[in-house]
Amino acid sequence: MTDHSMNDVSFEIELLDKHKDYRNQYRSNDLYWGVGIENECYLEFENHRVVDKHFLLTKGLHEKYSVNHFKNYKENIYTNSLQKILSDKEYYLPVLMNSHSFTKTDINNQHKTFDPIDNEPNPEYTGESIFEILQKHNPYFTDELQKEFIFDGDTVEFVTQKFYKTDVDSVISELATIKKGFINNLQNAFEKEKIFSDYGAIKICSENHPFAIFISNNENYSVFNNMTYHFNLTIPTELNKDGEIKDKIDFIKKHQSAIRLFQWLSPLFMIKFGSSDYLSHHDCSVNLTKASQRCAMSRYIGVGTYDTNVMKTGKIVQMNFDEHPMHENPLWWVNRYSEISDYEKIDKIGLDINFHKHKNHGIEFRMFDYFDEKYLQEVLNFLVFIMDHSLLTPIENPICDLEWNNFVYESIIQGKETVVPSNFIALLENMLGIRIESNDPILIYNQIYSSLHATYYEKGFCSSLLIKN
Repeated sequence: MTDHSMNDVSFEIELLDKHKDYRNQYRSNDLYWGVGIENECYLEFENHRVVDKHFLLTKGLHEKYSVNHFKNYKENIYTNSLQKILSDKEYYLPVLMNSHSFTKTDINNQHKTFDPIDNEPNPEYTGESIFEILQKHNPYFTDELQKEFIFDGDTVEFVTQKFYKTDVDSVISELATIKKGFINNLQNAFEKEKIFSDYGAIKICSENHPFAIFISNNENYSVFNNMTYHFNLTIPTELNKDGEIKDKIDFIKKHQSAIRLFQWLSPLFMIKFGSSDYLSHHDCSVNLTKASQRCAMSRYIGVGTYDTNVMKTGKIVQMNFDEHPMHENPLWWVNRYSEISDYEKIDKIGLDINFHKHKNHGIEFRMFDYFDEKYLQEVLNFLVFIMDHSLLTPIENPICDLEWNNFVYESIIQGKETVVPSNFIALLENMLGIRIESNDPILIYNQIYSSLHATYYEKGFCSSLLIKN
């Protein structure tokens, strides 16, 4: 990508409501950087549901407002595989609550309409949604909506706000405070209004459940119940007197290089932190992912699906599959995986990166499934170290590299059982300036983290500002 073509990168982007408050935070002639976390969650009740094999074989049905994830599987794959692996024992399914329960059902779990398409009203509906009751009795649910929490699709998304010149530890602490504030207010309201008291206490879900019952779809269960993290990181950048990026070409170049190194290492992050398909570990006859369901499907995110040769700006969740620059390349991992996978191929593909989605914003890294919060510091520190390294080393675009595509392909299939190919290891050694001593992906992840930590912690340009000593 030439400097001339970088001049063609548009910084004129649609301003989303949730980004409007960010505009006034930028200061004249400042050295600015940013760190933020978006965490899409479900809520979970204390009491689980005990079900049997028959329930799991006959009651799989998506909630009517949400994506039908049963259609992710090719015909009969899901049912046939489940039939093989289920026994006659009892199964304990979590009962979850999603965003649609708040806005489309009442305190008696009656839906506003029978069908979300024709909107035929339900006469049993009381006329007031759960969320309207919450807002009526507690201003928190009005004041913090679209700020600290957002109803995004079927999830409740928690969004840190204090991104300006903050650090990793502070943003992790802020996320914990936001989530604690939400659940405390919700628990108090549920107790006071006697909402869903039969289900026990409610909390924020703490793992990705392969099977779960959503309270808004109470007689059935759902699959692909995966929560997410999106990490927002902006490399330290000089602002001009108007509080805008002083050197846009330099800004693009630096973030382009960081994105590329994120993408080179994405398979390792996916292997370590991804939520695999339950069936893949219990039925060797199916070709389903042992790494990450969300990455394998690539509906809203992906692995290396953002093209740094173009550096499109703005909030872009999906693009048409046939518009992706790699869509006709038989070596692209997406094409190869779709040929052998027992998932259906989709006509739109999700992006792993958004670049400059609001004023002065750098990178949104979107590929992560939810993982235990205890790993947040490690992951964010790792990403900051990667940014440091990318500032000092030329990084090529991985998405058209054969060895990278081979590794992603194997990783999606095998997960933690992947043997990292020697050719890919050689590329990493050259890129990172280290000698890798294993072909195990987790050991390689750990070694790269340790090496970058030793090199950049307290010393790197980004690390010295974004990581608290």
